[in-house]
Amino acid sequence: MNSPVFGERGEVAYIIHRVEDVTDFVHLKQHGREQHQRAEELEQRAERMEAEIYRRAQEIQDRERALSDAHRALRLSHEQLKATQLQLVQSARLETIGRLAAGIAHEVKNPLAIMLAGLQYLEKKLPQDEATLRDIFKDLQAAVWRANSVIGELLSFAASTELRLEEADVDEVVTAAIQLVRHALQRQRVQLKREQGGELPRLRLDRAKIEQVLVNLMINSIDAMPENGTLTVRTSLRQLAKAGPDVGYRQTDMFRVGQTVVVIEIEDSGTGIPADKLEKIFDPFFTTKAPGKGTGLGLAVSRTIVDLHRGSVRLENRAEGGARAILMLKPAASSAGREEPKPEAAA
Repeated sequence: MNSPVFGERGEVAYIIHRVEDVTDFVHLKQHGREQHQRAEELEQRAERMEAEIYRRAQEIQDRERALSDAHRALRLSHEQLKATQLQLVQSARLETIGRLAAGIAHEVKNPLAIMLAGLQYLEKKLPQDEATLRDIFKDLQAAVWRANSVIGELLSFAASTELRLEEADVDEVVTAAIQLVRHALQRQRVQLKREQGGELPRLRLDRAKIEQVLVNLMINSIDAMPENGTLTVRTSLRQLAKAGPDVGYRQTDMFRVGQTVVVIEIEDSGTGIPADKLEKIFDPFFTTKAPGKGTGLGLAVSRTIVDLHRGSVRLENRAEGGARAILMLKPAASSAGREEPKPEAAA
């Protein structure tokens, strides 16, 4: 039946036109799907590239961090190597001076004894009314005793390489050393402040020589303070948490990070040590005391004794004023099973 509007040909044309529209729509839809799929592929590719860029950036950051760590480790290693070299040079100097001191001391000690005996004999022969001469003789005898004291310190310095090790209680050793300086504390009206950080492991040490070290450090602190000063003696068990003087990560370091040590600190409220003298303070015959007040051997002897105990001793200025001596010693092997304290950086 023919349409009154289109006719037979009109219907065919209309159908063809509609078919073409549908075909175009299908093509457009297919093209849109392809475009969408391509867009998704591009988006995924962009995400993969972004992830790759991020990964490469992380790798670069990790390499930079590793390079920075390696640089720090190299600098620390260089500083530790310099410190070790200086210690070796210092040890060689001390050994040479020790041998020289021993020879000189033995050569001088006998003439001094003869001089002292002669002065004491002649003093007895003086008339009772010769007060001036008696004063002169007393000054001469004091000078000889002073020289004899220096010779004694030289011999002590030369003989400080011999140790008699035994297990000892650190706090007992510190208490004994404090008793030996009681008179000096009273003379200078110095207040003693004793701080103990709980139970300490026993140490293998030469008790007499460590007492000598502690007495020397305390006397130096007392002499550096005016009257009514404060001397603080502190003992503690400490786990080394970071690298520092004598503390590192290598097997060859004196102390290693993570190791537990016994620390003895002696602090004073004096004026401190001039910065330009800190590096020389342990040199033999170097002293900051007035002439006639010290030989400059006490700290050198102390360092030698501590080195023989495989420990360390150093001096530093306190931020609040005065100086601090820090002595670090390793616990005896039999104490290794004790519970360790929480990590704390050594002073």
